[in-house]
Amino acid sequence: MNSVRYEFTADVWDPDAEAWLPLPVTNIRPSINKDRVPFTDASLSLGPLLADMVDLLDPRRNSPTVGPTVRWQITQLSASGDVIGRLPADAPARMWPRDITRSLGAAELTLQGGESMIDDKVRIDPIYGATTPSTWAGPNVRSLVEWALEGIFPGRTDNTVTASDELGATALETPSLPAEAVAVGEQYAPVIDYQLTALGCRLYDPWGHGWVVAGRETPPTFDGAPVTVRLSTHTPGDNPHLPSDVLPIVTALEDRISRDSDWADVVVARGVDTWAGATRSWQHTATAAHGTRGRIVEISERRPDFNIAADIANRALRRGRDIAITARARLDILPGMDVELYLREETITALVVSVEWDFDQGAMTIHAQSAVAGTPSLETGESETSARTADAVYDELNSTITALGDGLSGYVDGRIQMHDAAAEREIARGGMWR
Repeated sequence: MNSVRYEFTADVWDPDAEAWLPLPVTNIRPSINKDRVPFTDASLSLGPLLADMVDLLDPRRNSPTVGPTVRWQITQLSASGDVIGRLPADAPARMWPRDITRSLGAAELTLQGGESMIDDKVRIDPIYGATTPSTWAGPNVRSLVEWALEGIFPGRTDNTVTASDELGATALETPSLPAEAVAVGEQYAPVIDYQLTALGCRLYDPWGHGWVVAGRETPPTFDGAPVTVRLSTHTPGDNPHLPSDVLPIVTALEDRISRDSDWADVVVARGVDTWAGATRSWQHTATAAHGTRGRIVEISERRPDFNIAADIANRALRRGRDIAITARARLDILPGMDVELYLREETITALVVSVEWDFDQGAMTIHAQSAVAGTPSLETGESETSARTADAVYDELNSTITALGDGLSGYVDGRIQMHDAAAEREIARGGMWR
């Protein structure tokens, strides 16, 4: 691997000078994960920084109208200086500062993709733009997502959405489901997530190159990217039966199957919301296999228009197996690709979930999950209780038997407490973007 070297470039945007200023970057450690929000992130090792440069990198100054303020790219070179590849392949990444830590003579900068800004955004002021309906009923999912992006990044010209696969293209042209407008104190993220998750998709920000909708198992890669990559621990000279395009770069492998961590075969998603004047307690369930390990997800937003538990369960089932592959660094292996691992004893087929690069070591770590054909068989269920309906029933009963005495007064007080939305609303967001 001594025959390969890397060049790092990074710049920060100076809005006053309206120019990119070079950063003293010594290393970049990017990662990309299809099941994570944000889809991409990176850690940059920097040399000494002056105070004015630190001000430009201050993550508290992120401006939704200016956009991401740091760009970077990695170039892989041969010993003779020929370019082997770049990351990102098409153009420098543009990302948002998230954290910066300075020490004597050095600094560490953490960058994240634009989904982190979506997750941060809570409506405080009136929604930006002219469209402020109480209920959004646009023509399709594309218009709804772009409406939400305009509320988060007002006035930007890149609040448009494209699709990188057939599933994403179909999703964007699908008539949008009914969606409550973002009220003061609420996040924009669920408006986007509910619509796309119902269609098997999510919103990606691949290296800051524009918003992309694609399937959860088929995230955007790059033009001409392979569908399948073949890796091995040994060369075709050691095994003449290996495919000719196999890459003998695997140096270590750990295949772990476990019931712990995020694996579950029963998922219950539940929450409390207010819709059409009624307070509802709702619950979605999804069960697969033997139903022996449950996971409860509390959701604070409006009840989704689809069974959200089924979507969470599909991912939870696959998390029971993690194949960690350590290999010599390449820049063209990304999440969503199938990987065939040719070991001396067997061949494993898996789906790439995430990739992390460590260019100091000239290595990469690939996390993959066992490839599952189709969707696991799930038994699903939905239920909801309207507090307004319950109140009406109790009031009718109470008025009917008033002549019998006031014995129900304590019971009526009890149901008011039971359906007090404020008492039930201590609910975390519950992994909607996971």
